[in-house]
Amino acid sequence: MREQKIKEYLSAIYLLSAYGPVRAAYVAREMKLSRPTVSVAIRKLTEEGYILVDQENLIRLTKPGEQLARASMHETVQRGKNYHELIGQLQTESGEDDAPQAPTAEQAVRRLEKEHSAAIPEAILILSKRYYAVRVVDVAQFLGRNSASVRSKLRQMELRGYVILGEEGVVSLTSAGTGIAELLYAQHAPRREELMARGYSVFDAARETLAGAH
Repeated sequence: MREQKIKEYLSAIYLLSAYGPVRAAYVAREMKLSRPTVSVAIRKLTEEGYILVDQENLIRLTKPGEQLARASMHETVQRGKNYHELIGQLQTESGEDDAPQAPTAEQAVRRLEKEHSAAIPEAILILSKRYYAVRVVDVAQFLGRNSASVRSKLRQMELRGYVILGEEGVVSLTSAGTGIAELLYAQHAPRREELMARGYSVFDAARETLAGAH
């Protein structure tokens, strides 16, 4: 199997695992492929040591499989960064008349709000001011959400180039993600100041603001 196709399968399995157990049927649906095609691929990926399939036909990534899946996703993020750099160059050269427009932070915020995910990058920004390393579980606890739900949303953000999920559940904002988080943080300043005037600490005011906003 070609390396690029392997990465596509592993990335699909990695993303699907955020929502629960993974089966071949789910992979086929996600990748828009036939069940027989996916069954052959699953067998080859198992033989090559990238995945394990248990007696109930549930699929999970091995450590090498997860590493390759994450590397593939980071490559996707990097291509996205290169795309935005190219868009910026085209806008400069064309006077922005005919060049395609890169998504703005405001547009990204609106999309995240529709997906009920906007609190997450702001939470990471707030926690990063307090802790040396921010983990997925820290974000979930700060927002009062389920860790699995937060992780699934973070994986979507990782593909968009907003965050980077590192080893042991550590999460950090990219430059694009920081821009989104800072925009949201600025928008919520009046509410934080109101709470601080009532005796809340800066950290607690930030947490209470997010609880009320999202």
